[in-house]
Amino acid sequence: MPLTVPAHPVFPRLLAPDDAELADQLGAAVVHRETVHSWPLSWVERVRLADGRTYACKTQLPPTVEPEFYARARSPLLPAYVQVTAGTIALDWIEAPLLATVRDTGELLAHGRAVVGEIARLPADLPTYLDIAGEAAWRNEVEWALDVRAMKAASRSVRDGRAGSGPSSMKQEPTECAPMSASIWIHRSAIPTSLNCALV
Repeated sequence: MPLTVPAHPVFPRLLAPDDAELADQLGAAVVHRETVHSWPLSWVERVRLADGRTYACKTQLPPTVEPEFYARARSPLLPAYVQVTAGTIALDWIEAPLLATVRDTGELLAHGRAVVGEIARLPADLPTYLDIAGEAAWRNEVEWALDVRAMKAASRSVRDGRAGSGPSSMKQEPTECAPMSASIWIHRSAIPTSLNCALV
């Protein structure tokens, strides 16, 4: 996979940070990056740096509460994180066996109980959903999402040497409705049915 990644090859609305952005925020040059998971609303890459550190970099479409959650939550369950861009966080890569490879049922159950116990110790006031009840709150989230996408696209246009420097020069994509990201809890009762779709 090329080291500079302008957009996901299948889901082009997902715009990951390029190598320069990652190096600037993580403090070392990128020597390898590969996709470990992706779907239309998020993209996770394994990124290895020149100094040997490895991160899981997650890029997702807005809106999201994950950066705010990681900034406030403290738990042995949570790896250290870096806010790379408005839409991407980098988490310390955890080298551990996949649950699917664990054959000892007792060990698996004990691990599950320990995880549930740590979750129970998390503060109750952590941000777990976006409250977008009311026109003003909804409008703020929509405008923020559009601003983030416009800034990313404009930045890529300049970096790639294409003409134009703002939203007016960007290719317009058809509007389509899609489910909200499953990685966040959305207060669906606060969202009109006609607006219950992805923002971008």
